[in-house]
Amino acid sequence: MNGCATYRELTRPECAGDFGAKKKVQVALAMPAFVGGAIAVYALITVTKIQTEADATAEQKHSARSQLKRKIASVATTLFTVGAIFFVKSFLRAFDCVASELESEREFMASAPEIECHEPTSEHSEILRLSTIGLVSFGGCFVVIWLFLIKAHRSDNPGLGIFAFLADKFEDHFYYWEMVIVVRKVLLMAIFLLFDQVLAVLLATFLTIFSLSIHIAARPFEDTGTDWTEMLSLWAQLITLVAGPVFVILVRHRLFVPSVATNVSSVNASCSI
Repeated sequence: MNGCATYRELTRPECAGDFGAKKKVQVALAMPAFVGGAIAVYALITVTKIQTEADATAEQKHSARSQLKRKIASVATTLFTVGAIFFVKSFLRAFDCVASELESEREFMASAPEIECHEPTSEHSEILRLSTIGLVSFGGCFVVIWLFLIKAHRSDNPGLGIFAFLADKFEDHFYYWEMVIVVRKVLLMAIFLLFDQVLAVLLATFLTIFSLSIHIAARPFEDTGTDWTEMLSLWAQLITLVAGPVFVILVRHRLFVPSVATNVSSVNASCSI
């Protein structure tokens, strides 16, 4: 339960309790190090076990070490691609400030209204520093993984070697497409977090149209069915973004009034995920 609560604190500001904004960023920074340490301990134990097996041949030991490297690379890259959007969101909240209704010249964090932005004596400066470290670290990891993919693609290892997990779904010349998908998802999240509603929808629509266009032109997946599924998913996303402003206009002109019960249940449902 504690793990679920920590996850909600990091990813769902509407579910926040006494867990402060600074602690959220600190936990987000420490999480990759904790996971990396766990992987390192597992690797050390496994390597020690392989080396101490007296009846294993040199070829068997080499094969076991290769399988271990592949497994570690798969776990690390999976955590990166799946968790990217959540970690970047945690770090970008420090840059999401809104003006006070009483004093327009003062701004406060949208996810933590008690913390004033751009105030040297405020907690915001420390949160901003930690968030910048997190974003730079994420960018560094992204570049390193991309460079390793390029190196593996140009090497003699068939199927990108230990990085096969990232590219086995795509055509050989689109081995990097998983990183393109990561960029698209992170940008989409950042747009809705940092910009106002109308501009966010506009930018997200352009991003989705661009993503849909390059997907149709490239068709990067080996399986045709997967190509169609991804294309239909992007079409559904585009329709949702185009239809969104219609509902906003209807609400503003009181032609459509969402029920309070529906809003409350939506928040509760999101908190329970």
